[in-house]
Amino acid sequence: MGSLPFDREEGLTQHAVLDHILIEYPIHLTVSELVSELATDPDDFGQRDAVERAIQELTRVRLLYRHGPFVLPSRAALYVSQLWNEYV
Repeated sequence: MGSLPFDREEGLTQHAVLDHILIEYPIHLTVSELVSELATDPDDFGQRDAVERAIQELTRVRLLYRHGPFVLPSRAALYVSQLWNEYV
């Protein structure tokens, strides 16, 4: 298997964002809520930026959707989450 298109820290942040959104679903979270819930120091620019970049990348690959201030999981993300929860 080839290398991933991001470094370890980016991958961990993307995983944390996607996992948190899937756990909280069907609650609709905003970007601000995600930053405050996932960053150990939400006022730290680097941490806030890392969460926002993770949302942007997960949206780019269509695992998340943005609707105004809200971030929602795609059907594909929900489907895979259901498979993981059911069979892993």
